[in-house]
Amino acid sequence: MAGLVFGVAGLWAAVAALRQKPWDQPDLAAAADTLARHVIRLEEESLHQLRGADFPAIDIAFSMHPQYRPADVRDAYGPLNQGQLSKVATFFCAARPQRLVITGDAGAGKTVLAAELVLALLEERKNNDPVPVRLPLAGWDTTRPLDEWIADQLVRDRAFDLHPAVATALVKHHLVLPVLDGLDEMDAETTPAEQSRARAALRVLNTRPQGRGPAPAVVTCRHDRYADLAAHGNELRDAAWVSLKPVSHAAALDYLKRRDSDGRWQPVRTQLTAGLAPVLAQALTTPWRLTLAVTAYAESGDPRALTAFGTVAEIDNYVLGRFVQAASRLHPPSFRRHNADRAHRWLHALATYLTAPPPASSEPTWFCTACGP
Repeated sequence: MAGLVFGVAGLWAAVAALRQKPWDQPDLAAAADTLARHVIRLEEESLHQLRGADFPAIDIAFSMHPQYRPADVRDAYGPLNQGQLSKVATFFCAARPQRLVITGDAGAGKTVLAAELVLALLEERKNNDPVPVRLPLAGWDTTRPLDEWIADQLVRDRAFDLHPAVATALVKHHLVLPVLDGLDEMDAETTPAEQSRARAALRVLNTRPQGRGPAPAVVTCRHDRYADLAAHGNELRDAAWVSLKPVSHAAALDYLKRRDSDGRWQPVRTQLTAGLAPVLAQALTTPWRLTLAVTAYAESGDPRALTAFGTVAEIDNYVLGRFVQAASRLHPPSFRRHNADRAHRWLHALATYLTAPPPASSEPTWFCTACGP
């Protein structure tokens, strides 16, 4: 009887071990390869949404912040002080340690640059290289350990299809490179730097080791917000801080020419070249506004209307008013089941809800005063 009991116990333990083995001892190399394939697909889709059919992309330029260069960035030919969208991976790989902060104004292309970095690193990825994964920082409760949050994001996103134990192991063994997007989105604009979640996030990143040095990381942030944090002694230590440059006049004109299939932008380009539309020229110094403007007039309308406005804000409002209708026509038929007018009302209601002061009642109010329920 005793032998039978021990035999059954041994068999049960063996079966339990076999069931747990795939998660207790995951094949991390294979898991990382699978994760890399999922990230490539997601980032390609994301870039298509961000810039539409813009191929080749606007080659955004960036430069090291002139007063802050703690990281050594050099290639075989010497120090690197600037770079471009098309070579951002080269710049990042040349940094020692591999820690990068990307800043710029609203619409300057921070997220696009981060996404391009992710894809470029994955194109050159070798065995045992970490998988760069772009994550929105706004969702991180900084009282929670960063590694735990990263692993949880990999599990929650069903596109990655990772078991919790596998995700935890990948992060623990430094096979995930966090590309943390939107440091400025962690707090309200009026939140003081010393009381911000962003400050807490930077402190965690500054104490996250890998080997004998700080762990690699990439962070994006609006320029003025990061400058304020840095002025109070809160920055990503041992990181290269690069600022995105405005789109040059020549690059903007080239973009409009490439996207002008029927000549409707030619009169606008002529005015811009002659310096007769200074407000529009100022507006078109960001990739975001360039993409919006071209999409808004992709199939119809006279873009010369944009030269009549007196402020950049007026141009923004006008182009955004045309954007939803234009974008809905450019999407595939499967998307067009969403009525453009209805989508406009949804977006208007969401924007109103996000910018309005909190209601007195605890009940959320999903009603747009301009467009109706």
